[in-house]
Amino acid sequence: MEKQAKAKRLPPLNILMNALRYEPETGGLYWVSARKLTLIGKQAGTISAKGYRQVSIHGGLHMAHRICFALAHGKDPYGMDIDHINGDQTDNRLENLRIASPVENMRNKKIYSSNKTGVAGVHFSKSGRKFIAKICSTYLGTFDSLDQAMEAKKAAESEMGFHQNHGKPVRVALYSIAQVVAA
Repeated sequence: MEKQAKAKRLPPLNILMNALRYEPETGGLYWVSARKLTLIGKQAGTISAKGYRQVSIHGGLHMAHRICFALAHGKDPYGMDIDHINGDQTDNRLENLRIASPVENMRNKKIYSSNKTGVAGVHFSKSGRKFIAKICSTYLGTFDSLDQAMEAKKAAESEMGFHQNHGKPVRVALYSIAQVVAA
């Protein structure tokens, strides 16, 4: 959900289908055909510095969640954002992927690790000894308590159509041992 470079077109669908197998229930993406025979059956791609799985295929590096979406829906999502609903960039289960506008995608953004209040858009002013709430560039007010600031922020998020996961910590998808072994 971090701002990324504009997504490029994926290789043709027939090339993706001949080289990769997508498991929508687990989000797994596996090689079925590869230049290196040792890769066949193995999970495709590596994790990028920004936390996304990326796959080198057909002369280019592509985001795995975009490949998964294309394999599940039969078309390249070029020109559209694919959002990880739960905020976990490695969770490519089909139920966790959705088409979203850039604005919708940003409205489902996780909380920054540097946030000290635990609430996205709320910070404590040491000089004023009050809590300040903002959403996007809109000032919501100064509050005596964190609870008051949180209430104002949640009300504004609801009015502005933010996703219910906006500002929540990322919950990493956990799989049972049976799901992992079966993969």
